[in-house]
Amino acid sequence: FVPAEYPTHVVVAESTIVANINFALAAINFGSIAGTVTDTTGAPVLGAFVEARKLGMPFTLHTRTDSTGAYTFAQVIAGSYRVRAYKRGLVPGVYPDSVVVAEGQHVTGINIVMGIVPPPFNGTIAGLVTADSIGTPIAHAMVVAVGGNDGRYHWRFRYTFTNDDGTYLLDGLSQVPYKVFCAARSYVGEFYDNVHNYGDATPVTPNAIGINFGLAACDSGPRALGGYVLQPDGVADGAIVYAMVDGAIVGVTVCDPDGYYTFEGIAPGTYDINVASIYGDGQIAQPVDASLNDVG
Repeated sequence: FVPAEYPTHVVVAESTIVANINFALAAINFGSIAGTVTDTTGAPVLGAFVEARKLGMPFTLHTRTDSTGAYTFAQVIAGSYRVRAYKRGLVPGVYPDSVVVAEGQHVTGINIVMGIVPPPFNGTIAGLVTADSIGTPIAHAMVVAVGGNDGRYHWRFRYTFTNDDGTYLLDGLSQVPYKVFCAARSYVGEFYDNVHNYGDATPVTPNAIGINFGLAACDSGPRALGGYVLQPDGVADGAIVYAMVDGAIVGVTVCDPDGYYTFEGIAPGTYDINVASIYGDGQIAQPVDASLNDVG
């Protein structure tokens, strides 16, 4: 039933009973969502765990597919939903659009394709990170590899930090192309090979050595600013965040696995913050002012 609220305040005097505070509850006019789950070969997926999450609310429905890969959510409250499917041994699948259900509407054809997990591959990417101007090694620089482009959620994100001698090793990688990014405090981050844009980066397929970075120094100062990046269904780990002044990039960093980013040691000033990721690009609506008295 649809929850209801009594139209006026109920005043209760001491030691009295107020009668006839009645409610007439209307039945919910449920809709439904139905579809099939297959893998990339078109074969039905038996026993996939299917989730329909109501957008903007902590309300989730769950069911499983039958032997034909079919599933149905029978009692769906009107609203917009994100529908996903999971099964061990397969890459999770998601219906590409939000599913809108009106009162009493039966929505069909919400079909989901799950990817086949590639076989394990102990691939490696290795290289050296140095200061561009003088060639000295940069210790504790973050190196990030983002790989896979077979669907919005079918990608891989790995990171590591350089050793004291500036060397790094990413291991346990699948044999798929990766875009590799490097960032360090007081330096402008960049993609391999010497570019600042995800789309322009040179893909690197394991095993690969000599994936080196020469980072340019940036103006330093006593300020820091940071935040986190969200995509519609959660954090955007691996997103690249740019700090710009008058249209020029003065800092590039990467979100950690929880979606947080930080620009440390920056000069006081006003910065435009832009985001690039495999989910799309974005920008903070207003410039961020990192003054002498604030941490943004």
